[in-house]
Order: sequence, then C-alpha cells, then structure tokens
Amino acid sequence: LTRADNIQNLLLIGGIYLAILAFRRRSVVWYAASGAAIGLAGYFHTPAQYLVIAGPLVIAAIVCLRQRYRNFRPFAVSGGFAFALSGLAVLAPWAMRNWAEFGDPVLSIHDQVFMIATRVAYNAMTFQEIGAAFLHWLPTSGNKISGLLVSPELTAKLRGDEPGTYYTQGVQLAFKSLAEESSLARLWTNYVAEDLFRHLAVTPALVWRGLWGTHGFMGIVGLALLPLLVRSLQSTDTRLSFLVLLAMALTTLVLNGLMTPNFYWFNAPMLVVMALSIGHALQVPLVWLGGRFSGAPA
Repeated sequence: LTRADNIQNLLLIGGIYLAILAFRRRSVVWYAASGAAIGLAGYFHTPAQYLVIAGPLVIAAIVCLRQRYRNFRPFAVSGGFAFALSGLAVLAPWAMRNWAEFGDPVLSIHDQVFMIATRVAYNAMTFQEIGAAFLHWLPTSGNKISGLLVSPELTAKLRGDEPGTYYTQGVQLAFKSLAEESSLARLWTNYVAEDLFRHLAVTPALVWRGLWGTHGFMGIVGLALLPLLVRSLQSTDTRLSFLVLLAMALTTLVLNGLMTPNFYWFNAPMLVVMALSIGHALQVPLVWLGGRFSGAPA
C-alpha cells in the first residue's frame, strides 16, 4: 500500500467510528467531526469526496425506513446535514484554489484522471467477461477456478498489469489524457455518459472484486458469517451502530466500483466488517472452552 492509501484508510475508519459514536450519543458535533474526517480522506482518495454526501444519505434512509429506529429519525436528518456540511467545508478550500488557478475544482487532477481512466477501460468488458469476472475475482483461488470452468480468453484481460489487460489499457488512457490535459469532465462525458448502461453493467463485477478485504479465504468466511452477527444483535443501539458501519462500508465499496478499478485495499471498512463477523462467530467456541477449562458449567 502507498502512504496515501494508508492515510485514507485510517481517516475512513476513524470517520466511521465517529459516526457510530455520534449515533450512540446522538451528538451532532461528533457527526460533524465524522464528516470532517471523511472529507480529509477525500484529499487522498477520490471516492471519499462523494462519500461526504452519499454516506449520510444512505444512513438516513436506513433509519427512516425502519420503524424500530423512528426515535433516531430527527437526528439522522439534522446530523446528516452537519456531516455533509462539515465534509464539504474541509474539501472546499483546495477545490476553490484549484478552480481559481486551473479552472477545475478537482482536488488532484492527476490522481482523479488516473483513477477514472483505469476504471472506464473496464467498460469494454463483454457480458461473458462480466460473468467470468465473478469467478476470476474470487479470493485466493479465483484464477484457478475460472481456469477450470471458463475459457482462458474470457479472463485474459481481467488480470493485473500484464500487457493487454483492461487495467493496462486504462493506464495508457490515463497517460494519454494527462498528456493532452484532458479534464475529468471530458473523461466522464466521453467514456461514461455516452454509454452509462455499460458503465453500470460492469460495476457489480468491480464491486465484487473490491469486496474481499484480505483477498483471502477469510473474506469468504467473514461474508458467510455476517447474517449470524446481524441476527445476534438484539440491542437497538448495538444493531444500529453496526448498521452505520455496514452502510458506510458498502457505500464506500460501491463508490469505488463506480470510480476506480476497485482493488481490495481501497475497502478497509469492509475488512473491519468481516473481522467483526469472524470474531463474533469465534466467541461461541471460546466461551464454551473457557467454561470447560475453568470448571464452570457450560
């Protein structure tokens, strides 16, 4: 991981923790602090800028649609505004400076053009390749499984930075766009807006790619055990706290799928979700073993 990846992951996880703390204490101040942390993450990773708006909207939707959280609805709305305003306030100074200097408000033209260019290259995927990607991008042995079940031609362009892959094509497009000083808006217009259906059709496969926080077998275990964790959370506050974490993690995952090639290290919040899922499942045998060895009744 680069230093920027580490910083943005730390800020994302810290911001999500502050959002959870805000709901537990019903504190608009803590929710605003959460938005500021996510806004800071936006300086290091493009999709976090959009999480400033999308995050509180998704959380407010969950709270407002579930009857059991009706007492939290006013806070979800007022706190959501505080979150968004705080995050935008953090992002605004650099965006205004870039608008004045370069006529473009994006925070880092190079990074954003590079991310979008490498992402839109995947829009050339065929529907057969999209299907093969769900096998090929499984953690640990996905390439071996897809090698047994699908034609090698369908996965040849799905690999990493090998010649001819979609990622390599995206890198070439990025350097070309930067050399021509193409704006971020032009990339969106030429490669996304002109074929929005294709962009959206490819996104689920890229979301799937970014889902596996460790890129290993434990990611599958964590995902499989997630329903067990959700069902076990009986307290309203505890369940809502976890839903805030899950909502922010999933929103980050989808934004990365829309705007980046969505490598797994972009999605540290999902790693936290899966770690909690596995940790909860391990409690049952550990408590049983503790009782056996201490002599207490199981």
